[in-house]
Amino acid sequence: MDRFTDAYEAAQKVVKDEKYPPDWGDVIMKAKALLAGADGPDPAKEMAVSELRSKLVNEGKNASELIVAASRESAVINPKRAATLKMLKHLYLAGKTGEQTLWVYSPPKVYTKWVYDEIEGLSETAMQAKLGDEDELYTADQRKVMAEAVQHAARACGKVQAELGIKPGASEVDAKTLALVRKWFFGDADPSTNDMDAAVTKLRNGFRDIAVACGNGKLIFSDEPVYRAKPGKWRNFGMIKTTEAMMVLYMMKGFLDEAGKPTVAERWLCVETIIHELSHKVIKTDDYVYDFHGLKPGSDKFPAGAGLDNADSWGYFACEVSGILPPANEVSAYRMPTRVLKVWGK
Repeated sequence: MDRFTDAYEAAQKVVKDEKYPPDWGDVIMKAKALLAGADGPDPAKEMAVSELRSKLVNEGKNASELIVAASRESAVINPKRAATLKMLKHLYLAGKTGEQTLWVYSPPKVYTKWVYDEIEGLSETAMQAKLGDEDELYTADQRKVMAEAVQHAARACGKVQAELGIKPGASEVDAKTLALVRKWFFGDADPSTNDMDAAVTKLRNGFRDIAVACGNGKLIFSDEPVYRAKPGKWRNFGMIKTTEAMMVLYMMKGFLDEAGKPTVAERWLCVETIIHELSHKVIKTDDYVYDFHGLKPGSDKFPAGAGLDNADSWGYFACEVSGILPPANEVSAYRMPTRVLKVWGK
């Protein structure tokens, strides 16, 4: 397995096809309803995971013992049944505001594979020890910040859409907003009216689609345990797999470091990361340059117009338009790139 969807689909199959002991019948029935959708867990069925966690702590035994007992077939443990219970135990509805919800999958920190792969082939003793690992990757406080950041990302996208629209009594987008479009997407160049109109339309539609992704009730933040086993990968902020059908963002060390800052204003990079990653998914942006390379268009390899295809440019533009980008970070990021990851247009 190499993505959340693989584990989710495995769990769907298990709760549909496998037989748990009778005393698990109600929990598994609710889990089946929770996982019925192809695009993610149903927020209205959140009680399935809440009741599963309650069952695993209220019967006087270790959770791992109860999972093993529920997964036993005669003298043999069915690892898929055990992995499914363990996965659901670490799945949380982190936030729900109207139609906007966020699921977070927070498995044990020690796992370096998806749970189905982690316990496959282990002896009963080793499997029970692995199932007993409880120190989760994302804390309750971090899950709360994640949900908050999604709300702020949706608001930022809404603010951008409003500013890119033609307000009542006006005949065009206001000059201040157009100046920011030129700044982040054309640099010092003087784009034609047609180029500016096309840019405004692309941005308006794109931020609409990002806002929808934030608020459609199917957004999932997940660990990527295989990446976490590779320190060079894990130090990043986030990742999205653009070919994955489900709307899953994999949040890593950089995001968690920002999430640990004490105030909402200081956590602006969490918002930027969400917009950045979702732009990959819904607009098909790429990573030509990052903020630490410099985001100002105008070089041979990152010319005027290139920012419209660059994820960090979308994120920083949204943060400045919505008023959450600190001036010092604007100065640091808005400079000619010292390096490009790939040449735009090639």
